Amino acid sequence: MRARDIMSRPVVRVGPATSVREAIALLTGHGIAALPVVDDNNRVLGLFTESDALSGVLTGEPVGPGLLVESVMTKPVEVVGLDTEVSDIAVGMLVDRLRSVPVVHEAAGGRGRGTHRVRLSSGTGRASVNGATGG
Repeated sequence: MRARDIMSRPVVRVGPATSVREAIALLTGHGIAALPVVDDNNRVLGLFTESDALSGVLTGEPVGPGLLVESVMTKPVEVVGLDTEVSDIAVGMLVDRLRSVPVVHEAAGGRGRGTHRVRLSSGTGRASVNGATGG
């Protein structure tokens, strides 16, 4: 089974200039643990995770309306391709203790023109992919 075989929707992603408040609302509203952060060409720049959202709590800093995802996102991010075997993704996630891995594919000549996110699905013990395409 490959990453492409377990992709699901809805499509959820953010740009680097998205406010942290908006990104947190997307995380909680969709019940997901991370969002791919993509540029205008839909290339993966980083990942905004639950841990990134909580970073201000540890420092005692409130999440102000001007705080942007680019200032707290996790980067660099390992990505996998659409044809990557799910077992290889699972091993990488276990070894690196990751909850999410962006999946990229090539389209219109550009690597990463379309991203998806592999995540662990609680209750089923299976991995799924949150699609994030656009552009």
